[in-house]
Amino acid sequence: MELVVARWRIECDVEATRRAHAAVAVGVDCDCEDCRGFVALGTGAFPAGFVALADRLGVDVTRPAELLHHGPDADGHAVRGGWFHVVGRMLSGADAWTSSGAADFVELEPGVEVGCTATVLAARAPFADLPVFQLEFLLRASPWSGAARDPD
Repeated sequence: MELVVARWRIECDVEATRRAHAAVAVGVDCDCEDCRGFVALGTGAFPAGFVALADRLGVDVTRPAELLHHGPDADGHAVRGGWFHVVGRMLSGADAWTSSGAADFVELEPGVEVGCTATVLAARAPFADLPVFQLEFLLRASPWSGAARDPD
């Protein structure tokens, strides 16, 4: 199925993506406070708009390939990121990572940025032999923050 995600036109096999996600464990291979908080929140770890986008792509938001904890931004918001693998390919749209290594994400909704990239990292076994791209995300004021707390 062809879909448009922000500036990216993608071809996505939603059912193959769902099957691959179902074959991996919930959470990530980390037991830090932030990752435990992520697992405890389940689908509540993400705003509704991101969950809806992920569902359209067949992504189970409780099973990321990677989670990143960037710490507070200049405004004191805890910043978290990571990515999910999607079975398919990018058809058009500039990669979310520039040749200089800088992120070029798009705001999906306030506090949520997304990007699609053909650079695939940390692909779990069910995705290893499939054509995949990454759906990357960046959340400001994420509800699963550990030590870095968001200001009231």
